[in-house]
Amino acid sequence: MINGKALNEENLKMELRAQCDKCFGFCCAALYFSAAEGFPVDKEAGNPCINLMEDYKCKVHSELRKKGLKGCTAYDCFGAGQKVAEIIYKGRDWRVNPEIKDEMFNVFLIVRQLQEMLWYLNDAIKVRRT
Repeated sequence: MINGKALNEENLKMELRAQCDKCFGFCCAALYFSAAEGFPVDKEAGNPCINLMEDYKCKVHSELRKKGLKGCTAYDCFGAGQKVAEIIYKGRDWRVNPEIKDEMFNVFLIVRQLQEMLWYLNDAIKVRRT
């Protein structure tokens, strides 16, 4: 069971898909990144990206490829963002609740790793079946 749903391939696939509209821009704030790796600028972890707007949307999302922001284009949180925002912190926002910002960002990093592991395990199960 994941989130009260029976674990099957379709449910797992949905659980491991990023839903940015249900997140608080964790990938744009919690992570460090480098302009040399295809991100907008060099940025320290814990600071919001220059393109992260107040509503947690990206100012340049529709132009990522055109602007050569391959780091942003390729990044995948495997659904960790919405899990942290909706399930773990029950909709509490790091901008409204700055006292939990660092904790939320650390939890996001851990949940993202766990979600990626689930993705690989699911992929391995599919390969084994063939």
